[in-house]
Amino acid sequence: MKEKNNIQDFEEVNVKRINIIENDGTIRMAISNTELFPTPKLLEDKDIPRDGNPGAGIVFYNDEGIECGGLRFSSQKEDENNYEQNILLAFDPYLQNDVVDLGMYDRNGERTYALVFSDRPKKFLTEFVKEHEHMLFAENSPEKQTYMKELYEKGEIGFERMKIEKSSSGEVSVKLSDSKGRQRIRLAVDQHDNPKLEFLDEEGQVIYSLPPDK
Repeated sequence: MKEKNNIQDFEEVNVKRINIIENDGTIRMAISNTELFPTPKLLEDKDIPRDGNPGAGIVFYNDEGIECGGLRFSSQKEDENNYEQNILLAFDPYLQNDVVDLGMYDRNGERTYALVFSDRPKKFLTEFVKEHEHMLFAENSPEKQTYMKELYEKGEIGFERMKIEKSSSGEVSVKLSDSKGRQRIRLAVDQHDNPKLEFLDEEGQVIYSLPPDK
């Protein structure tokens, strides 16, 4: 190890977590294993659970030390024939959930990868959590699922607007949705290499397609 002007050189370091901080102590990035992977604290230091399987990765923070994106990866293996792996890179607007996601999911060799753009409400996530914390922190139940479904339909969580995807079936597609999250245009090449362009109405019914439906 060499040390000069507060710079140290190492050949190799094993750590569970590294926090990159500013001079005043504000965190700007965390590189962490699964156990110490940070969770957002948006309401009186109460942890906000993350969706999906836990994993290691990197969390990005803005100048105020507020989470603004990250990279997370994980895998689970039951035996030689049953495994899954997830990788997700996400970017968040100010005090909101992710609006840009680039991810890959592999389940027993069936792979899906996608680039997704979403709309989120103008309301800060801190306000949303305070209004609905009684259900957000409740155990999963049919009541909670109904409650969250209603919030989604009201637009309080946000809507997916564009998805570029290669599905596990082999289809590649671009899907464009309106401001209510309803798919309106689908462009795809299916697993048999057949191209298709479809325009949909507000109810999800195809109103025009190329080539025309027979």
